Amino acid sequence: MLEQLRRNRIVKFLVGGGLAAAFNLAAIAFLIEFVGWDTPLLRNIANVVQGKLI
Repeated sequence: MLEQLRRNRIVKFLVGGGLAAAFNLAAIAFLIEFVGWDTPLLRNIANVVQGKLI
């Protein structure tokens, strides 16, 4: 029982982390490609803004 609970927690952690990483990459790509933040300074700002969204 305890082993199954531990496996479920690990799976939830991996799925949640994977979804969060995918969202972060999509948000950065959106800000750079579609909003037009394509200078080095604006890319850094996109990374900061994206970090504050979560």
